[in-house]
Amino acid sequence: MTTILYDHPNRKIAVDGRVSSRGMINTEKAEKWVKDGDDVWFICGPISDRRRLINHINATDPEAPKWPIKCDAFLVRKNNVYLCTVTSEGEPSVSKLNYSHGIGSGGMFALASLDHFDSVTAAVAYAATRDADTGGKMHVFDVAQMEFVVDSICF
Repeated sequence: MTTILYDHPNRKIAVDGRVSSRGMINTEKAEKWVKDGDDVWFICGPISDRRRLINHINATDPEAPKWPIKCDAFLVRKNNVYLCTVTSEGEPSVSKLNYSHGIGSGGMFALASLDHFDSVTAAVAYAATRDADTGGKMHVFDVAQMEFVVDSICF
């Protein structure tokens, strides 16, 4: 799947660039974020569900989706970070994060390694050594500046 890590004390989000399916690497250069107006969404899960997740979370009166949305995301809105998911009942779930968190198949590896490394980039690079679906180019987003501060790092 992917690794997306939010480092709360340093207000940075790092995301890998690997997309794989059925055990095959499709690309190492994917951009796993969506800019939607002033919002930036960092999304893990099926590419086909990205827009569905954004629309469902942003809906004024959302109805349960016809089929499950299998994405998780960090939403960066007005210098705040939110964890966005959809419950098993189809309800949108949005939680403001005031702590570090990782999502995707390598998210827990990255989060655990953040305890031992100095940077979000080192933590995601470590996750790539344990999670076969993490790798390629890494991008780092600065939440306070609302911009990418590291265009890409290959690992």
